[in-house]
Amino acid sequence: MARVHRWTGLFLAFWLFALACSGVVLVFYDELDHFLNQDLYSVEPGDASLMPAALVSAATAAYPGAYVFELDLPNGPDESARLQLRPRKDAETAYAGWREVFVDPYTGTVIGDRGYGEAKLDRRHLPGAIYQLHRNFLLGDPMLWFLGLVAVLWLGMQAVGVFLAFPRLKFWRKSFRIRKGATGIALFYDLHRSAGLWLLPVTLIAALTGLSFQWSGTFSAAVSFFSPVTPHHYSEARSLPEPVHAPPSAFDRAVSATQATTKGAGIDRIRQLPDKGLLWVYSFDRRDIYEEGRRWTFVGVMDGRVVSDRHQAEGSAGDAFLAWQYPLHSGKALGWLGRMIVLCAGLAVLAGLVSGCVVWFRKRS
Repeated sequence: MARVHRWTGLFLAFWLFALACSGVVLVFYDELDHFLNQDLYSVEPGDASLMPAALVSAATAAYPGAYVFELDLPNGPDESARLQLRPRKDAETAYAGWREVFVDPYTGTVIGDRGYGEAKLDRRHLPGAIYQLHRNFLLGDPMLWFLGLVAVLWLGMQAVGVFLAFPRLKFWRKSFRIRKGATGIALFYDLHRSAGLWLLPVTLIAALTGLSFQWSGTFSAAVSFFSPVTPHHYSEARSLPEPVHAPPSAFDRAVSATQATTKGAGIDRIRQLPDKGLLWVYSFDRRDIYEEGRRWTFVGVMDGRVVSDRHQAEGSAGDAFLAWQYPLHSGKALGWLGRMIVLCAGLAVLAGLVSGCVVWFRKRS
């Protein structure tokens, strides 16, 4: 068991170190992005915000050949609207790359833009680069399978570590402490063991929820073995022979249809799905687990008809379990307290990795 723990830990050390470092930073992702790019996010509050159609028109007029994939509405009176643009396949002049465009919600003025998902280290792209590092090591979707394997091995390594941490159960309290006066290899050993045990529930959740993102299909199938999982409407909707891009007015129709269905719920964001001919509206709801709207309403682009409406956590126990994965992984389920717990867990992982490698190196020497 000690050999399994040792060599699994050494194999995972690099990957977990990078994931823990980037994860610690991502606890403050929104704050970091707003601090570095305040000129993109901040606007002077006005009398009345423009309707979504006007914001979509402003963005697409400034970037011909693109369509709005996502419109993220402002969270406060002094914030800009953020739109993600993608190239249209049917455009005569192809628009190269995905862009994030920031628009003043009161005047429709385009404030600025940046590449979406670009791995650059300037202030515009640094937060996104850190996120991509955490998600797939900047190597794209093919890396997701390997990181899923990392999560599985990490779960197993922690289970073996717990077994090794309690050689004699009647002295279990000692495993949580650093011995008084311990120095050298004894100090590093105690740090390695206690850091892992104190925050074990959080690091186990981090590994499990990380697996749910990397192997999402397999994870969902495993959950459905215990409790049925409601199929996502996007996967169930019929694909169109040719993509249908929504005119700007369709965004306003989708908002009206959604608010009529949800009885006036606030709109968080709107996504466009051209291959399905749908607009996907995220609304705020009392069942939301964290501060983002998770009620999903799908509206037809051409007729403005609501074709599906459900909350992400609505349905079976399996649906609720899957809905909790991101809020738990990020700590947002408990607000600032949860984020601080995730931060401490990331630091504990770093302490465990460093101390474990030091113990191994000194014993090997």
